[in-house]
Formats: sequence, C-alpha cells, structure tokens
Amino acid sequence: KKAVGKVTKKVLRKGTGNLNSLLKKKSLGRGSTGRTTPNSLEEQLAMKEVLSNPLKGATRVPTKNMNDPRWLGSEGWVKMQRVVKTSKGNINIHFNYNTKTGKFDDFKFK
Repeated sequence: KKAVGKVTKKVLRKGTGNLNSLLKKKSLGRGSTGRTTPNSLEEQLAMKEVLSNPLKGATRVPTKNMNDPRWLGSEGWVKMQRVVKTSKGNINIHFNYNTKTGKFDDFKFK
C-alpha cells in the first residue's frame, strides 16, 4: 500500500507540472483565492478538462458583487463553475470569466 501511495504521489507531481503550465496559459495570473493543486488523479484530470474548454457546461455562480480589485464585476468579471462527474463523485471547479474580454482567471477546486 505504501508503494502505491508513493507511485501515485510521483505521478501527481509529474502531472501537476503540466497542469501548472496549462493554468498559466489559460489564466491571467492575477492570483488565486483557493486551492489549485489537485489532491487526486481525478482532480488533476478534471482540471485539465475544464482548462481545455472552460465554458463547456459551465454555469454562472450567483454572487452579489465581484468586489476584488483584480476581478471587478464592473469590468465584466463573473464567477463561473464547472462540475465534472467522476466514478468517485463530482469535482467542482470555480473560475472567473470576463464577459467583455473573454479572458479567464482564478481556477480553483471547491
């Protein structure tokens, strides 16, 4: 069991490097307000799926205001979410989307 755990951690570490590269390509890089490191292979694959096409199946998260100066609602930023279904349950990923520019930022696991 320990050997399997070590192998899993090694695979996640290697794959996470690729995930970090994808996050940098898709995000503006204004920071993050949550967890971006996957805790499992399922989370890693879910994040890669979302990053490949963030708006596919995404829904807007109802919020009062987008007041963080990095993502102001007045500048077109809205909070979005994608729920990726897996055999082990759902993985919920939130991100910010700018409806005026089409840009994305702050992808995170919820």
